[in-house]
Amino acid sequence: MSIDGRINVDVLFHDKSTSNLSSQLRVAAATYALPLTEGTGANQAQVAWTSSSTAGGSSANELIIQALSDDRGTVSMTAVKAIYIRNKSALYRLNVTVDSWTALDPTLSPFNLVIPAGGVFVHTNPTAAGWATGASSALVLIAEGEGQSVDYDVLLVGEGSV
Repeated sequence: MSIDGRINVDVLFHDKSTSNLSSQLRVAAATYALPLTEGTGANQAQVAWTSSSTAGGSSANELIIQALSDDRGTVSMTAVKAIYIRNKSALYRLNVTVDSWTALDPTLSPFNLVIPAGGVFVHTNPTAAGWATGASSALVLIAEGEGQSVDYDVLLVGEGSV
């Protein structure tokens, strides 16, 4: 199995202002691109895992990075290079906790965030180490904070095996 991919974030806005005598068009643009090739070094990954799920009203979905399941079997990540979470709800927020990482960047571990209705969270670490996961302690906990069911998508890219 080999992996080859790219993470792109493009933001483009046109801002037009007018006065009595003239108008002006300004362009606000920002672009981020991260190509990832096969391997365990900087800008490299070995496996990608995706899931579309529903967080129940009062229950939580736990994703243990070393034992993720999909149609290929068990996906085990030893380091995470990219996290993408999309809240597909038009009405309710999605509470996300990333916790129990053993060798994670201390500015990231642990962290909680609220992804508003329709919102997206993307976080990357293209370094050679990525966010290293421990033997059994890396856990991504996804829960819904408003007592409603919320549909969401998750994509994790990193080092590991299937």
